[in-house]
Amino acid sequence: MVTFAVPPVDSTGPSSSPVSDTDFVSAVAIIPARYQSTRLPGKALADIAGRPLIEHVYRRAASARLVARVIVATDDRRIADAVEAFGGEARMTSVSHESGTDRLAEVAESLDADLIVNVQGDEPLLAPDTIDAAVSAFAEAAAELTDDDQAESLKEPQVKVRQYTIPG
Repeated sequence: MVTFAVPPVDSTGPSSSPVSDTDFVSAVAIIPARYQSTRLPGKALADIAGRPLIEHVYRRAASARLVARVIVATDDRRIADAVEAFGGEARMTSVSHESGTDRLAEVAESLDADLIVNVQGDEPLLAPDTIDAAVSAFAEAAAELTDDDQAESLKEPQVKVRQYTIPG
């Protein structure tokens, strides 16, 4: 038996705290969640202190001062229903995604945001300050740029994919 002690967070929406140092950065937290977890099916809906795991993660992300919006990206109606039941926002994604990053990318594509924060769906003890630190670091780096072209380059995807062939 595993027992979790998760301090409650009341908010289900973004913090109403002022965001003065990053007013120009629009950050959205996306939590990829699937029901068919290999190691623990239904993990996102596992009950912790009377609430599903995904609710704890969502409330933690929503408590971050520098996040304007939190969305759960899921391919399972049960998870979406659970999120909507506590007042959160969920988006249905394709069942064909191979990873949470794929699920996140599908949702992110439809958003108008400067920054997408990938919040892992199985971290109920996530400190909202951790998200704020990441968003703040990005905002500070963007603020230091003086050339508009450099600032625009931050909005372009920076992920590079390389394919390797293993002889065999």
